[in-house]
Amino acid sequence: MSKVIIYKRNPVRIRVGCYQSPPNLYVGLIDDYDGEPVAGITANFDIDMPPYCSAVKDYSENEGMLLFLLENGFGIPTGEGIESGYVTLPVFRFDKEKLRELDPAGCAMYEKMRVQEAS
Repeated sequence: MSKVIIYKRNPVRIRVGCYQSPPNLYVGLIDDYDGEPVAGITANFDIDMPPYCSAVKDYSENEGMLLFLLENGFGIPTGEGIESGYVTLPVFRFDKEKLRELDPAGCAMYEKMRVQEAS
């Protein structure tokens, strides 16, 4: 089971996974009390991203997400962005050790899916 962290004063857990196609990194937040989704941190596009990189949704209901990730040591922005409609989503390189600490099972599944797709 993943470890509890605080997001906007709420106890949440990180959920790591893999999008279906292309198999890019998915990261989301789930409520610690009822297991319901709180926020999808990442967004998937038809672009094969490097391992542990993903576009971060930092607008609308997710405004401030990039700052949350930076303040909590989740990784660093790559300096690249992906345009989607009227917004540009920053590409973020997640710290794989931090994600493994918070959701080891999710990271193992993501890594397995990435290896299967590459072979």
